[in-house]
Amino acid sequence: MLADSYMASNFLLYFCLVFGVTVSQTTIQPFESPPTSDTLKGLDPGQGDGRTSLPGRPAGPPLTDDDDLTLAHRRAQATAPPPAAPNRTVMHFVREPHSQLVANGARAEMTCQVSVSGVTIQWLRAGKPVETNRRKIVRAEDGALVITKVRRNKGDDGTYQCKVLSDAGAMLSQPAKLTIASIKRNFSVWPSDQSAPAGGVAVLRCVIDSVPPARIEWMRDGEPLPVNSSERLSADVAGQLSIRPVTAEDAGVYSCVAYNDIASRQRRSDSGTLTVTAPEAESRAPRLMGLPPPEHSAVRANYSLVLPCVADGHPLPSVRWTRDDGLPVPSSAVTSGGSLNLTTAQLADAATYTCTATNAAGQASRRTTVEVLVPPVITSELPALKELRRGWMLRMHCTADGWPPPNLSWIKDGHRLTPDATGRVRLDDGKLSVANLQSADSGIYQCVAYSKAGYTAVAVHLITGSASPSKQVDPPSQLEVSEITSRTARLTWSVDDDAEHLAYTIHIRDLGGVTPESQQVVAEMTHVVRDLRPYTNYSVYVRAYSTDMASDPSETIEFRTAEDVPSETPRVTLVAVSPTELNVSWEALPASLSNGVITGYRINSQRHNDPATASMVEVGADRHSFLITGLEPGRAYDVRVLAATRVGYQNVTRGGGAGELAQWVQQRMPERSLTPVDPGPRPPAVHLVVSNHTTILISWEMPDSADRLQAPPVGFNVLYRRQDLSSELKGPIRLPADTYQYYLTDLVPNTWYEVHVQTVAADWRTAEAIKTISTLPVEVGGEFELERPVLEPPVALNAEALNATAVLFKWQRPPSARAIQYYTVKYRPINSDKGQPVLLSSTDSEMTVTRLQPFTLYEFTVRSHDADNTYGPYSEGKRVRTLEGAPSPPLNVSWFPVDASRIRVSWRPPLRPHGQIAGYRVFYTHDKDEPLERWSYLDIPASSGTNMQLSQLVPNQQYWLRVRGRTAAAPGQLSDMVRFEIRAVLQSSTPTPAPASHGTTYTILTGVLLLVVLLAGTALGLFCHRRRRRRGRQRSSAGAVSRPHLNGAAGSGSGAAGAAAGSDHVEMEVLTPMLTHVAPAAEHQLDTKGGHPTTKPANGRANGFVHPLYLSTDRLRRGSGDAHNESRVGLINNNSSVLSSGSGTAGGGEPPP
Repeated sequence: MLADSYMASNFLLYFCLVFGVTVSQTTIQPFESPPTSDTLKGLDPGQGDGRTSLPGRPAGPPLTDDDDLTLAHRRAQATAPPPAAPNRTVMHFVREPHSQLVANGARAEMTCQVSVSGVTIQWLRAGKPVETNRRKIVRAEDGALVITKVRRNKGDDGTYQCKVLSDAGAMLSQPAKLTIASIKRNFSVWPSDQSAPAGGVAVLRCVIDSVPPARIEWMRDGEPLPVNSSERLSADVAGQLSIRPVTAEDAGVYSCVAYNDIASRQRRSDSGTLTVTAPEAESRAPRLMGLPPPEHSAVRANYSLVLPCVADGHPLPSVRWTRDDGLPVPSSAVTSGGSLNLTTAQLADAATYTCTATNAAGQASRRTTVEVLVPPVITSELPALKELRRGWMLRMHCTADGWPPPNLSWIKDGHRLTPDATGRVRLDDGKLSVANLQSADSGIYQCVAYSKAGYTAVAVHLITGSASPSKQVDPPSQLEVSEITSRTARLTWSVDDDAEHLAYTIHIRDLGGVTPESQQVVAEMTHVVRDLRPYTNYSVYVRAYSTDMASDPSETIEFRTAEDVPSETPRVTLVAVSPTELNVSWEALPASLSNGVITGYRINSQRHNDPATASMVEVGADRHSFLITGLEPGRAYDVRVLAATRVGYQNVTRGGGAGELAQWVQQRMPERSLTPVDPGPRPPAVHLVVSNHTTILISWEMPDSADRLQAPPVGFNVLYRRQDLSSELKGPIRLPADTYQYYLTDLVPNTWYEVHVQTVAADWRTAEAIKTISTLPVEVGGEFELERPVLEPPVALNAEALNATAVLFKWQRPPSARAIQYYTVKYRPINSDKGQPVLLSSTDSEMTVTRLQPFTLYEFTVRSHDADNTYGPYSEGKRVRTLEGAPSPPLNVSWFPVDASRIRVSWRPPLRPHGQIAGYRVFYTHDKDEPLERWSYLDIPASSGTNMQLSQLVPNQQYWLRVRGRTAAAPGQLSDMVRFEIRAVLQSSTPTPAPASHGTTYTILTGVLLLVVLLAGTALGLFCHRRRRRRGRQRSSAGAVSRPHLNGAAGSGSGAAGAAAGSDHVEMEVLTPMLTHVAPAAEHQLDTKGGHPTTKPANGRANGFVHPLYLSTDRLRRGSGDAHNESRVGLINNNSSVLSSGSGTAGGGEPPP
């Protein structure tokens, strides 16, 4: 069969050469079962029963970190000699690692042994190599992984695999999970106090998180309870105790003890009291109690599963289990407590079960679905050893059974296989085909079947080459590409061996496309490849064929075809903005149609079907719209736009009178009206930014219009579609008129999208703008995979900080760049470990990046993309620092009193200063509901620290305090409001009677004066009017001492206190009560004490601070005004300097912001 197959291949080559036919084909062949003569029967590897399984459903087979290996990336170079004697020894696992559950600090050992010697064993954890140390060692004699002390905090738990490397290839073992036993300190559910009637049902529960599940022991009154010793007590489900029926002896205090035997830990729960009451007299319908069965339960085959069903009612209900499929449920599977116990679950036990409790008063039921998991088993007979010649095709089909149906994957030498870009490697539901085998394709292939039920794999050792080393064919050498045009390229090569070469195959692939490589069969060592696409990157290699076999590929060369004129005209949109003005807009051509770098556009216009009126204007490549003016109202016009590359403009005719390639677009201008006419909507200016591989941000703005008749839009429509599928537009997505951005989400990664944004007028006319952009590819290893640096990076980078959170980043396309479709901008903060670099894409050559951190140094780079999503390296970084911003609030604002009128305020600097702190402002007020601009404030420079003193305060007055910092850019956020008050009480150095109230003092003085006058008149009989007046003043001076008072009450007397004769000074105690009234003033401003300047202070004592005021008798005789001023100075006692203050403060200063 092998000979017939190869003879057929040779016949095709001979036919092509004899008749001069160049064969161009694509490597697509149907799947077939490999013929038995192609295989060498060896040891059957399918001996694993698949019983060892992974807990939980894996996202895919555990593999190494360099996943997604394609055979094209492992091409053998021409200098690599073929193996002289391939190793045909079949390797398989003798012992594989198994999942383990160990205690923290215990020893763990995983074994890995294969059937051959001279191998290297590498251990992987979660697909990454295990780093060995003193705790983790790989035993040299058998390759076992030994962890002397397993530590949870060292990340020792996880999934492990061993990878065995030999000269034949590499092979992965089954995964084994290492789990560390643990138990929580506290129960999440414990017995609660409850009562149950005699003859009824009681259910108590205990739940605690434990790995493995804890063993629960029930206690009653401190003694172990003999659960399951009688039919009344049942603990079918772990952590649930049911008593059915309840008797008087069941009353007591219940608790439970949880044991984790592997972790050597136990936990005791809180207790609850069960009270047994009198039996029920009336009937009661059934009620399901305790832990309900889950709606969906899964159990592995041959394992047990218990579904609880505890019912209460009067009389006690009977419990019955049924299956929805009608099959009977054995009575032996139902326990005395009513639970369903599937002891050794089989696939036939998978069904939906219903528990029904019934008594004379009614019934109650619950349903649950049981799924039985069957580990996967590979059912296809795959050979242990398979040997094929180079140039042939490998086909293998792997099948597996199990439940749920397992996923199938192919692994080569420990790396997952994926379809490669050349189309040589194909995968389809367990089917693997590799066309045009090479020496690098030799190795160990494993078919892996996996599901949440388990994992299994079989291995096939593939050898590619020749039956005899003397028949080896060397690969061609010195491959060169020359005479490159836009559509053709000449290939030349040579050979270094003496073998008889029958033919050569040329393998060429479009690097920017998704089609597989094409093949051409030639006889000579030179060939001109035709029908290439202009300005396109290609890769090419050559293989030689003899009568016996094919060589390995030559070295691969990449080249790019030359430019050509564009293949099509841009898509044009016409909008009549007035009866004489026509706006022409067009889309950029994709690289597949531009055929080079677009250098400019030509706009042709004429009256409809009237070439004699034709006109032409040319614009640069950065223009995509043009306004044609001076048109005639009511006439129809034809417009077309031509694109040019460095080769020239595209052809507009087919030649020979066959017709025009560039089609005209027609537009009739509106009639001129005597009355003003609404020119209709204008298209928006649209910008597209790709946020990630599935999201596009669409933003737009309306252009400025000088036409006063231009009505504002009533809304916008957004439509979009994939360009590669030629699909219909999705939408419209209708948005209100005040919306200027929209996110398209759930898109396909690495795919071109066409986005339409329409302006909607009041009469439902629309004007449309169209943009295209490609979503980003899926990230690989935290950075996008850079395949080919075929585009130069943008130049003339400029980054300008617009404000504290935004940067304008500009660039220019490189002079030698091809048709650039869009750009990817990458930026990151310098000297910051937070987050990964951010990637954004844009169709414009500038981007405003927002949501940055203030006063932070960023680095920006940019790279170019073409329409085929080919992209080059990033440019050099451009660094810029965002401007200063507003700092966050100061922290830990506090105060403490200095004396009766001063406090010291302190705080900590803001957590996020967002710049250099220039200073702080301290606000304070006695009315917290006032607007901030009416608060008093003091400023302090940053050089003075983070504390200051507030003076001229009024004791017994509540104040509120706030602090904020400022940078050179802006004031920061205010701190939280802090309340403070300097409390004052009266305390004299010598005991004095309490002063009388003002009204009482006035009454006493008046009575004394009248009494003196009456006595003098009676005794002297009006002896002398002048002497009586002198006596009256002397007696009045001996009366009570008057004290000044505030709050709107004037003090009695003259306002000056009397002094004893011969005394030069008098001592006063000053009491300043809380000010409750403020005298009206034109400015409505407060002084620094919170009062009005016209109010008069009273005497008092502040917060334990006594202020004795020594006033000379001379100063006292000057009158109430002077006494008032002296009292204020003595009360403030302000020896500290006041910095700047706000309006109404002692120090003046600028008004608060």
